[in-house]
Amino acid sequence: SIISFLLTIGLVFYIIHFSRRQIVEPLNRMVHASHYIQTGRFDHPPLDVELPNELGVLATAFTSMSTDLAKLYQSLAEKVAEKTLKLTQANRSLGVLYDCLQALSVSQVDRQCFEQVLSIVRNSENLVTIRLEVQDSGEGRLVLVEGTEDKNRDWQYLTLEQNEQQLGRLSWQCSDTAVHPQLIENVANILSRGIYFNRAQKRYLQVLLMEERATIARELHDSLAQSLSFLRIQLTLLKSPIPSTKEKAMSV
Repeated sequence: SIISFLLTIGLVFYIIHFSRRQIVEPLNRMVHASHYIQTGRFDHPPLDVELPNELGVLATAFTSMSTDLAKLYQSLAEKVAEKTLKLTQANRSLGVLYDCLQALSVSQVDRQCFEQVLSIVRNSENLVTIRLEVQDSGEGRLVLVEGTEDKNRDWQYLTLEQNEQQLGRLSWQCSDTAVHPQLIENVANILSRGIYFNRAQKRYLQVLLMEERATIARELHDSLAQSLSFLRIQLTLLKSPIPSTKEKAMSV
C-alpha cells in the first residue's frame, strides 16, 4: 500500500510537471505573444513549434499568422507614410501656387511681380538659381534672375506659351534635391498667363494713350478753328463802318 501510495503520488507529480511543461507553459507563451500583437508589436518571444501535439500545431499557426500580420502591418505603414508624404508635397505645392497667384493678382503686373514669383519658387524648392527670359514685343528681351548661377550644374528649362504663342523661357538649376515636375509646370503656366496679361495691359494703355492724344488733337483743332472764325467775324464787323474811300484801312 505504501509503495502504491508513493507511486501514485509520484505519478501525480509527474502528470502535473508534464502538464505544466507541455500544456501550461506553451499556452502562457501564446497568451504573452497575443499581448505583444495586441499592442502592435510582432517581435514576441518565439513559440515552441516542435511540440508533437495539438499545441505544436497551434504554435506553428500562431507564428505564421504573426508573421503575415507583421508583413501586412509594415505594408500598411509604408503606404500610409507614402500617402502622407504625397499629401504633404501636394499641400506645399498648393501653398506655393497660391503665393504665386497672389503675387500676380494685382491691378498692374510689372517686373517686381515676376521677381517675387521667382523668389517664392526658389525658396520653396531650394533651387540654386532660377531665370525668367521674356521676349517682349516692342521692349526687347527681359531677363530676370534669382540666385547665383553654378557653372558645375546643368540647366533645366520650360518654354512659356499661351494661346499657341511663345512668350519666353523659364530656366533653373536644382540643388541636391530634385524639383517637383508638376509644381514647376504649374508655375510656368502661371508665369505665362502673367506675361500674357502684362502684354494685354500694355496694349490697353497704348490704346488709351492714342485715344487721349486724338482727343487733345481734336480739341486743339476745334479751338483753333473757333478762334479763326471769331477773328474773321470781327474783321468783317470792323470793315462795315469803315468808308470805302479809306483804301489803306480796307487793305488792312
